[in-house]
Amino acid sequence: MSILLLKERMKMRKGLTVTADHGWTVERLQTHEKTVKKASMVKRVAVIRFIMQGCYAIQVAELLNVHRETLKKLYMSEL
Repeated sequence: MSILLLKERMKMRKGLTVTADHGWTVERLQTHEKTVKKASMVKRVAVIRFIMQGCYAIQVAELLNVHRETLKKLYMSEL
């Protein structure tokens, strides 16, 4: 998918978006997720990865079995 198409898709979306990825890609986050030992940190990384992949917050909350407000706190906190 081209970058222009992704940017257009992001404009149309109403949900959480990653504004500063700090050089992390979805693939790198996925591999990092497997190496992290703390379960709470794994959830944080998973939240960021799912949002970067284009999932809505409610979908991510269902996948990770957390409340959407908890998800927002996980997403807003710093890695």
